[in-house]
Amino acid sequence: YVNYLGRNRADIDVLRKYAEASERIAENRRKSLTDAATAYHQILRNLPPDAPDRNETVNTLIGLYIELEAWGDLQFFVQQQLALQPDDAYLTYCRGLALYN
Repeated sequence: YVNYLGRNRADIDVLRKYAEASERIAENRRKSLTDAATAYHQILRNLPPDAPDRNETVNTLIGLYIELEAWGDLQFFVQQQLALQPDDAYLTYCRGLALYN
């Protein structure tokens, strides 16, 4: 996967499979979750704004940032999403969570 993704960063299907597989790896959990978060972030860069699974992908990435306790990454990401969806209560909550931690 990694070699292929290095050459094909916009292949959303392979990125999603890589991200889902990384989430399930128990060995070196932190690195696996970080790899998954990176893949989901890349997916979001390539997904159109109106893609039906965009919100699910956003929520998955938020969940990974929370599990990793990556508060700075969470704050930055949520701030970007709030620019697109300023009235989203969940994003606002996540921004507060990131700022609190």
